[in-house]
Amino acid sequence: MKKLCGGGERRGNGRLRGRGRRDLVEFDVELEGEVESDNDPLQKMGDPTVEVLEENRDATQMAKGQAMESISEGKLEEPIEYLTEAILLNPTSAIMYATRGGILFDNL
Repeated sequence: MKKLCGGGERRGNGRLRGRGRRDLVEFDVELEGEVESDNDPLQKMGDPTVEVLEENRDATQMAKGQAMESISEGKLEEPIEYLTEAILLNPTSAIMYATRGGILFDNL
């Protein structure tokens, strides 16, 4: 059986078993063995209980713009710093977390 995103499995006859849906992508992943842990420091996260002021939203967008400019210049560390600043200014912005995560992933 092939494992599916979403936790289901596809039987040999093509029928789904478990939580899977037909539109999910199949993938083959080796689930045995050990995964080597990283020793990277944890990224700073914002406080989601903070009230985000309009000026913080504006500053968040400016920091994101600086991050995008740094990326276009081929810099690797600066965009992470700018996006972390943006996250601390507006910890409710999922796009900032996702953008930072994407940059970190691309630079593995």
